[in-house]
Amino acid sequence: KNNGNLQLKIVPVGLNYLQAEKFRSSVLVNVSKKISVNEYLEDYKKDGSKTAKRLTEKFRVNLERLLVNSDSKEHEESISAKSSTISSCSLERLLVNSDSKEHEEIVDDLAEMLSSKYLRTKENGVEEEVLFLKKIRDKIDEIQLTHPWKIEEIRFIVKEIQQLLSNFNIRPDFLDRRFRLRMFFRQMLFSVFLIIIGLPIFLLGCVFNIIQFKLTDIVVPKLTKEIEYVAPLSVLLGLILYPVFYTTMYLVANHYLMFSDLEKVILFSSMPISGLLAYSYYRYVVHVSSKWNYIFHMIYHRKSMIEIKEKREVLRKIIID
Repeated sequence: KNNGNLQLKIVPVGLNYLQAEKFRSSVLVNVSKKISVNEYLEDYKKDGSKTAKRLTEKFRVNLERLLVNSDSKEHEESISAKSSTISSCSLERLLVNSDSKEHEEIVDDLAEMLSSKYLRTKENGVEEEVLFLKKIRDKIDEIQLTHPWKIEEIRFIVKEIQQLLSNFNIRPDFLDRRFRLRMFFRQMLFSVFLIIIGLPIFLLGCVFNIIQFKLTDIVVPKLTKEIEYVAPLSVLLGLILYPVFYTTMYLVANHYLMFSDLEKVILFSSMPISGLLAYSYYRYVVHVSSKWNYIFHMIYHRKSMIEIKEKREVLRKIIID
């Protein structure tokens, strides 16, 4: 339209969420090199439709390089190069299967099972976690192509470990913790102190936020079955519910108690703040509960815990090592 005078450049950006459906999920933002639209201007004048498709394909390729979850053509070619003896028919079937729900589930289960903040790595943070997820995905794609029968073996081991961990009610990454009884008891005493101190704030946060929080949990699953839309819809619904409930509670409290201007400011600002603190408190209690279970089972069911660790190490060697 402007004959290239705007010098338009487009920057592809990939957003990789660790848990897209969860509140405050970590995200890795990958930014690609800018694409100059002017490079396609002359070709566009000759054949607009064909050039537009070329530019769209350029966007697709760049975005696939930025996203962990995408199965790009380059990735498919790199996998197929590892096993030239597999027929094209078999290759096509396996690549289709790699997009299946079962494939996604086993990748997610393995990431949850094998990731650990208690193991020292060269890189830390969300970037390391996203790259770890990509490594698992690539490995499963490779196994599915070269040794497809191993997928069921991996799935069986994962389900077995998940069941054992569920019975003991502990997190997978706790298996990587060094068990030092004196240190754990010292941490537990400090945790009990924090739980007692934080309980009033948690209760206050529940009073101000529990209704809209639960309403969001009930309504959003009815609006979508796609996990990628859960978080955005929760945020959008929250932008409506939370201000409405905060305003209603503020008006009711002010009507019956007649607050001063300063007390009004404190009351209204405490509503969202107490909600965030209550959420953090809840997560902390869940973490501490899992830690207590880990200590208990390491003392009274040490043999069983060691067996679980050994099974997990077998899984780690298959996928990571």
